[in-house]
Order: sequence, then structure tokens, then C-alpha cells
Amino acid sequence: MIDLVHNFYSNLLGCLLLIIFFFHLYQHSKAPESLQWFTLASVLLVLVLFLGFRSINSGVDTPAYYFFYSEVKMFSSNERGFEPGFYYITKLFGELNSFHLLLSFIVFVQVFSVFLSAKLIKINDAILPVMLFVSLLPGFDLMTNGLRQGVSLSVGMLIVVCGYHLAWVRPMILSAVFLHKSMLSYILSVFIPNAFYNRKFLKLIVLSGLIVTLVGFAGSSLGGGIKFADLLPLPLPGTGHSLGTKIDMYLYIEKQLLSQSMKLYFLLLSYGLIAPFIYFLFKGNDVSVIGRLAFLCLTLQFVFLLIWWTNFAYRFMYLSYIPSILLSVRVVEILQSKVLKLYLYFFVLLGLFTTYSSKNFASFNLTHFTG
Repeated sequence: MIDLVHNFYSNLLGCLLLIIFFFHLYQHSKAPESLQWFTLASVLLVLVLFLGFRSINSGVDTPAYYFFYSEVKMFSSNERGFEPGFYYITKLFGELNSFHLLLSFIVFVQVFSVFLSAKLIKINDAILPVMLFVSLLPGFDLMTNGLRQGVSLSVGMLIVVCGYHLAWVRPMILSAVFLHKSMLSYILSVFIPNAFYNRKFLKLIVLSGLIVTLVGFAGSSLGGGIKFADLLPLPLPGTGHSLGTKIDMYLYIEKQLLSQSMKLYFLLLSYGLIAPFIYFLFKGNDVSVIGRLAFLCLTLQFVFLLIWWTNFAYRFMYLSYIPSILLSVRVVEILQSKVLKLYLYFFVLLGLFTTYSSKNFASFNLTHFTG
């Protein structure tokens, strides 16, 4: 529900982003390239101001990250077991004595990485992927709560895209694992043979995903019958758990983190974002130009669809979030479809209104006004 009084902070942020988006739409029809960097700078300025300099009591995880920052700054300790890459980034900003610069840096890296990734896969309107990323709930959550995962996925996506052009860059994807363990899911996709990028195999993934989605409606009845701790004993550095144990924790967590409606929201959003590509694929179009990106996107989405009904599945949906955005925008530009472009514009507008007008973010405030 929209709450203009008690949620003024996020409403104002949403309005500013909406103004920037409409300005971009107006200017893009006249000067497609020249003002994109200006628009990007405007988006970054607004987000850095509102999210980078937010109060430490804003949101769910900001206090925990501030406590971690304080520990690193004072004692150089990593008792929380965060990945070494994020630890050293935090330590750097601890030396600079600014937690808010750390938050600003994280926002900047995520948004700028999405923009550069769009440019590298030859998306003409690179602002549209940026607006999709920041307007929808997963993007907002990655910029404000899932900071480690947000940086890892955005930087990892940039490395993956660079690897499409430069083979020697591909091994660098391993470095993103030191920011967040979720990057394990990106690694294999970089080294998969070209034979898997054909239309027939991509259709198979889509249809398999649909089947497991339908099966998932009965997923809650599975309980804790399937355990991965013994199946996947691969240790995860810095966590004290194996990969299988971590999966079990996500699947069978007893605390009800999400309502059924929110689980359906993430499921529908996942399909909604790749709908243009599914249309493109089943119309018989040539997928050779986007085969690698499509394979990455669909395989990551399939992982989410396997467990979409569980409490922590939304974190797995985030894995395919950036690839889905880039894939859809690229497909729409290839098709030159005005209808599908309006469809993506609708997603931006719907996201801005629902994400930034929600009571979920009523606790967000600027640090200098609230202390």
C-alpha cells in the first residue's frame, strides 16, 4: 500500500527516479547516445545520496553491516565469516573512516556494472537495463540489504560479458567468489561448450523450468525429505558449512520469511523478465548472437524454479536477475518491437510505484537528519 506520509523518504526517491526515467525517454528519442552518460550520472547521484548516505538504522541488514564495519575498523576481525573480498573492501573504507562511503561505493559498483555490461553486449539504450535494475524489488534489495551478493553478481556479470569478447578474461570470474559464494553459479557457464547454446537446448531448459514450476506448487509437502549435506560436501570457505548444508539451510529454514504472495511475486517477476526472450525463442529466431547469455540466464532461473516455493528461494532468483534484464532488453532491440519495449517500460513504472511506495522501506532515512 502507498503511504505518502510515513514513507516520504522512499517515495521521494521513487519520484526522482521516475522523473529521470521520463527525461530519458524524452531525450532518447532525439539523442539516443549523447545523454546516456548524463542520465547514468543522475541516477547514480540520486541513489548515492539516498542509499549511500542512509541512516545506519535504515532497512533490515544495514545495522549488521555497520557492526561488521566497526569490527573490521577497530579490530581487523572477520568473526562473521564474510568472504575475504568483501572483508578487504570494508577494511579499506574503515581506513578512510567512512561507512557511508562504503555504502555509496557498493551502490555505484552495482549500477555502473549493469550499465557497462549493457554496453558490452551492444544494447543501444543502456539506461533501460539500469532503470529495470534499480526500480524492481530485487535490485533495491541488492543495493540495500544483500550488499555482498549485489556487488558479486554485478561485477561477476561484467566479467562474464567481458569474457564473451576476451577469452583470457574468463578465469577472472573466479575472483568474484571472494565477494560472495553465489558466484559459484556463474563460473561453470563461462566454460560450457558452444554446443549447448542452440535453440533446441534452450527450449528444453524453458520447458523443464515450466514443469518444475508446476511441481513446485506441491513443494511444501516435501518437507525435509531431501537432504543435500551428504550429496554436496564441498566446503565453502569462510562459512563453516559445506555447500550441501548451506542449501539445506535455505530450503528447510523453519522461519517463515516470505508470505505466499511474495513467493508468487518473485516467481511471476522471474518469468515476466524473460518473457520477451521466450517469445523470441519460440518464434524461431536465430539465437547465436545471444546464446551464451541466454544459457546463463535460463540455467540460473532453472535453479530458482526448482525451489521457488521455499523461504529463501528469492536469493536464488537474484542470481538470474541481472542476466534476465540484459537478455530481455537485448532481445527487444533485436526484434525492434515497440510493443515489447512498452512492456519493459511498464515494468520500470510498475517497479518504481510498488518498490518505492511500499511500507517495507518506511525505516529508511538520511543519516544527517536522523543521526
